[in-house]
Amino acid sequence: MGRIVLCTQSAVVPHKDIRAGTTLATRVLASYLLGHLPVDSWQVSVVDFLSDESINTMAESVLAHDPDVVGLSCYVWNYNTLYALADRIVELAPGVVVVLGGPQMSYDDEDLARLRADHPGMGLIIQGEGERALATYLQMPRAGRPPAGHAMRGPNIERLEEIGGPLFANFPPGPEVNSITCETMRGCPFRCAFCNWNGYSHKLRRASPAMIEAELRWAVERSFVEVGLLNAAINIDKRHLHDIVAATAAADPGRTIKYYVEGDYHLFTPDQVKELARMRVATVGLGVQSAGRLANRLSRRKLDREALRRTVKLLIDAGLHPSLEFMAGLPGDSLDDIRRTFDFAFSLRAEVVLNVLRILPGSEFYTRRKELGLIYDEAHGHQLISNPWLSESDLVSAIDDFRSRSNGETRSYLWEIDGTMSRFGLKIISEAAPAPAGHEVMAASLTQQTEHLLCVLCARCSDLESAAPLQAQAERMLRRFPGLRLESSEVLRWNHDVVVVCRLLLPNSERIVLCFTGDGARGNGVFRLPGCKVLLMLDGRDAPSQTVQLALQTLGRWAQKEGRCGTHNSTLGRPRRRG
Repeated sequence: MGRIVLCTQSAVVPHKDIRAGTTLATRVLASYLLGHLPVDSWQVSVVDFLSDESINTMAESVLAHDPDVVGLSCYVWNYNTLYALADRIVELAPGVVVVLGGPQMSYDDEDLARLRADHPGMGLIIQGEGERALATYLQMPRAGRPPAGHAMRGPNIERLEEIGGPLFANFPPGPEVNSITCETMRGCPFRCAFCNWNGYSHKLRRASPAMIEAELRWAVERSFVEVGLLNAAINIDKRHLHDIVAATAAADPGRTIKYYVEGDYHLFTPDQVKELARMRVATVGLGVQSAGRLANRLSRRKLDREALRRTVKLLIDAGLHPSLEFMAGLPGDSLDDIRRTFDFAFSLRAEVVLNVLRILPGSEFYTRRKELGLIYDEAHGHQLISNPWLSESDLVSAIDDFRSRSNGETRSYLWEIDGTMSRFGLKIISEAAPAPAGHEVMAASLTQQTEHLLCVLCARCSDLESAAPLQAQAERMLRRFPGLRLESSEVLRWNHDVVVVCRLLLPNSERIVLCFTGDGARGNGVFRLPGCKVLLMLDGRDAPSQTVQLALQTLGRWAQKEGRCGTHNSTLGRPRRRG
């Protein structure tokens, strides 16, 4: 019997009461394989990873299952981590085949060739829907399988009932998880140029009411608090909306679960809103993106201001919570255009969410990236850097403008699909404290979920005894630094590591939390403490003293730069890659 492990890394969830950490894609694949592979031919396992786990820890978890094949679902928020994980798995276990799929693998031939050269761990690459392709691959004799790096496109599933379910029944998430996603429809009739979802199929395939009800009933019976309903738009037709509402009523008559839904504001009618209000909907996402004419034309979008105003009022009057999603950096939008979009967005008196354009593989903007002059950061989420209508400094100004407007009564925030705003966090951090010779700033992120300044310093300590000298060293150094007052220090456990947490007071009465943590390789993670505003991660394995000094210099210079763009998560001090 062969063994396959399916895994991915979850995105950061920006809600303090929602604990995600499990993914739909791996369950869909696992359920399909269980129903379509010969009995006893393959043992299927699912492993969930969070954003604060190191590559080594992830590789060890996967290889503990002694797999023959490992499947990785790659998204814009995790592709760098999973490429590195693939390389590490093959390095530790050369006989294992790594199969990569997911939306991120919709690269063209040129980029695929470069990825294969950079990442020897890449085995089979599946583009498009992966269920049938992966099942076909696993049933091939080993000698007849495609060579490493081969890309194949999977045929689409015609009926979602082929997948089976409930999807989480055979592969339940961890006990701390209280939120899942339920796929109610596959395919998208819209052709937005920035999106790679519609590249799979424009044909709509709806899950049956019975299938939706079974998924929701599973979540209700286990006291889950939120379910995200995944579809092109919940109101794309009356039947689809009615089926979902009926399924939620049957599965969750006590209305214990909150639902997150996406809708098309052009299509909402009073009757649709009335029916939607029968559910306990936490948020209704409405994609608007831009008020600019050229940006909408290039994006294959259409803005109807009056329809949007009408829909927002209908939703609010029905006791529902509309969330208006806009995007900065669309081709055709200048800085003035973006500011006019903000004027319009905040005039609607609803929640406003700002994304920054990402040039997603498989999207029309990705295909036309050279023609349109789109410069983007391939290393950090394919985030736009500049285009002919908008310079990098203009984009930073737009983000600053949005943040300044967000201080009013209207709730608003920057939404980063992977929790990061890497390019602009890097820019600000590196200006505040240039990295020492031979090192570079590696990553950065922005979040508005926390309140106080936090700095994480990595040094070697894995247990309480080895942490004690580090704690003493940190206290001595911090007491010598002018202008800081050490209020307390303590040793805490974080996942498998030990951290030394030092709480300090700045001259301006702002509190700082400095954390020294054990695994220096854990630079890709997000360390969270209640009430932390800025997360600055430094890798101090080679020179903890200099790293602490650099961190404090950074914090001092940061304090002099009040009013800069939000909060940041960066990793400094890693050796610069050569070649």
